[in-house]
Amino acid sequence: NEGLVCALMCIRYLVVRVGGGFGMDYGMVTRPMLNYMVLAHAKGIPGPFPLLFGEVLDPEVQQIEVTTGSETLGRHMATLAGDDSGNTIWFAPLPANVSFPYELTAYNAKGEVVARKSIEGPREDGVLPFAQIP
Repeated sequence: NEGLVCALMCIRYLVVRVGGGFGMDYGMVTRPMLNYMVLAHAKGIPGPFPLLFGEVLDPEVQQIEVTTGSETLGRHMATLAGDDSGNTIWFAPLPANVSFPYELTAYNAKGEVVARKSIEGPREDGVLPFAQIP
């Protein structure tokens, strides 16, 4: 799929060329688990949009899930992929007809939630800190 190849090239550029932090300021975050960006669907541009992607910053993150507000469109597991420098990027293409908010959840190897964030809009980016969630 040409759109997927294009999106992956964009992700690789942002992670490798610009840096995994995309110029983000982590501020007072003492244990960042992952960062993220949203690429919204744009009319006339082919590809797997909307697309959530980022870099895994803590090796405890083993799985990432995006849940949409629609029960029929539901849960989407992100793909995690390592690169030659030992970094791990992740991406989750979503159906074009999903709407905000999205729930972004990171899990450890035991399936426990280590970070969670509600994403409210198409131009959002940030970092998810470690969160002890019962």
